[in-house]
Amino acid sequence: YTSAMNFQLQFTLQCFYATDPDEFEVKTSFGVTAHEFKPVRVSMGQKVIVGLGVKTVIIWNKTTGRQEYRGKKQEGGTKLTVCEVIQRENEDLVAIGCLKGELFILGPTQDGWITRHQCHMPDFYPISAFGSQGDFLAVNTGTAEYGGSLTLWDSNKGTPVTESYILPPCYDFVLVFPHIFAIGDEGFLELKVWNILTGQLEIHQPQLRGVSIT
Repeated sequence: YTSAMNFQLQFTLQCFYATDPDEFEVKTSFGVTAHEFKPVRVSMGQKVIVGLGVKTVIIWNKTTGRQEYRGKKQEGGTKLTVCEVIQRENEDLVAIGCLKGELFILGPTQDGWITRHQCHMPDFYPISAFGSQGDFLAVNTGTAEYGGSLTLWDSNKGTPVTESYILPPCYDFVLVFPHIFAIGDEGFLELKVWNILTGQLEIHQPQLRGVSIT
């Protein structure tokens, strides 16, 4: 079944400028210097859209396209890896993950956005994926091949949920609380469904082909 729908461009978001030295990596090979831009990662919530570059975070109003925040998460900048809009009942929060295992949770104020919580993953592996539902934020670090973990955090407090279990890392996952639907690392595609409150593996389906999860 298909229906005719009319789409209209609402606004265009300016992410990063080619003149911004923090948003590209300089690589030299055989005496040739190249400026390599990384793809912009985007996450969208009920009220905001987040754009994540190499070192810069931008938050826009989802309705008007107005830029509400632009900044780096440390003096001198640290490489950012992943972002997630935590959609709560009354507001959107923004989670930012970093290469060295740092986690930032940003929240709105009347004057803009502030960092409500800043913490480190206990294993200091790079944060590679987020999943959220309500106040809960699941954080995946590292990879199944090289080590890491998948842990559950309270976005209000910026602390791990003490009643939850630490799970092995994965390639990608979805949080449907209290369950984690995870697919294995690249080259080891398999589906695992965990209960993060009991640590129990409830479903294990190995040897999948072309699997993705949303």
